[in-house]
Amino acid sequence: MAGVARNRKLLALVVLAILVAALGVTRLASAAPGNNGTVKIHEGSAEPSPVTRNEPHVCTFHVHALFFDANQTLTFVVRSWPPTGDRSVVLSGALQTDGSGAGRAPLTGAYSLPDGHYKLFVDTDGSGDDKLKHKVFWVKCAAATTTTGATTTTSGATTTTSGATSTSGVTSTSGATTTTVGATTTTAKATTTTSGATTTSQGATSSSVGGTSSAAPSSSVGAVSSTQGGALPFTGASMLPLLVAGLVLLGIGAASLRATARRRAA
Repeated sequence: MAGVARNRKLLALVVLAILVAALGVTRLASAAPGNNGTVKIHEGSAEPSPVTRNEPHVCTFHVHALFFDANQTLTFVVRSWPPTGDRSVVLSGALQTDGSGAGRAPLTGAYSLPDGHYKLFVDTDGSGDDKLKHKVFWVKCAAATTTTGATTTTSGATTTTSGATSTSGVTSTSGATTTTVGATTTTAKATTTTSGATTTSQGATSSSVGGTSSAAPSSSVGAVSSTQGGALPFTGASMLPLLVAGLVLLGIGAASLRATARRRAA
């Protein structure tokens, strides 16, 4: 029984050793010179933070290689990819890594492709097998919007009226810029003559520009009356007859009182 248990332990150790060896071989293969780096898609011409970040949704883009061998040359192609593409090559190029194993294409600026789905394939060893490194990404740019403002200019109407005042204005509103010129109203002078008391009043002249009005004062000639600010002149009858009648009635009353007093004294 002890021998059987020992054999099982030895068998388990052998299996474990085989698994470890297989894993080591795989690691060595993946870390072979020229194939130990990674590629990223970056938006536009600038670099994200951190630079190791991949950006799968872009408008314009560049290809960035990291952690490759120093001064290594990489070639790549970009294919249009389903669901929007047919796997045809739409872009190809090459990039050279620097002393730290990093590089980008293009060196300045960015690539531009129509909106759609794409896949990047990078050949790291020159074998022509473009499936050693790859990235899928979407290109979509926001639609450009243009707004044009309209400018409308409206001139005010001018009305001239004799003996009356009239104001007419025109107001216009446009979507962007509006200029309004106020209406101008001019009133001609009116002259009034009254018999018995000569009163001449000069009519007020008013003008309004953009809603502002002004009135000139009026004066009366031949009677003691003047009005300013639009007041009516005094044109009533004289008070002298009423004053004379009052004095006559007062004299009659006084005479009646004296006659009554004399009768009583007699």
